[in-house]
Amino acid sequence: MRISTLFLVVLVGLLVYTNPGMEAFEAHVEDEAAALIRNEMGSDSWLGDALGSVAGNALADRADEYTMRTNYLVASVYTIDIDGDEQPDLKWLGIADRFVQLEAQE
Repeated sequence: MRISTLFLVVLVGLLVYTNPGMEAFEAHVEDEAAALIRNEMGSDSWLGDALGSVAGNALADRADEYTMRTNYLVASVYTIDIDGDEQPDLKWLGIADRFVQLEAQE
């Protein structure tokens, strides 16, 4: 019983410690936007690389304006409302220094 309790306490502590903050999410948004644009333009295109980098930076710089973070201590949910209509466009779960895209409620 003590080992399982100790394991649970360590696991929760690790999840709290690795719960990604807004800065990590901004970096994630930058990477995702850049990758999306590169894929659309073609990964071998220098123009796709350049546009991906610029657009990724621009979106990441303004991410806090359209993103709401709900912190659950061991994980966080990031809700993006790009068009400002009070309906989430995208959602991500941030847990253990990773981001998993969730389905947005429509």
